[in-house]
Amino acid sequence: MTETSRVIDSIGMTEEEVQPYLDYLDNLRESGVTNMFGAHRFVTGHFNVTDSQARAITAYWMGTFLLKGESE
Repeated sequence: MTETSRVIDSIGMTEEEVQPYLDYLDNLRESGVTNMFGAHRFVTGHFNVTDSQARAITAYWMGTFLLKGESE
């Protein structure tokens, strides 16, 4: 099991369910509004999730973002 799979399992979401969060985080990064290490606060404010869920989602996004960067 990969690290990103463990994160998905820990928040109880499928990859399809987490996709809107990833899209939001991609857009947030492109906007330059915040340092992405603080992005979980924006996720909590935008979606109906707890802070710990938002942190897990943001950590998952960071992992997928790094993987995307390596493949480009």
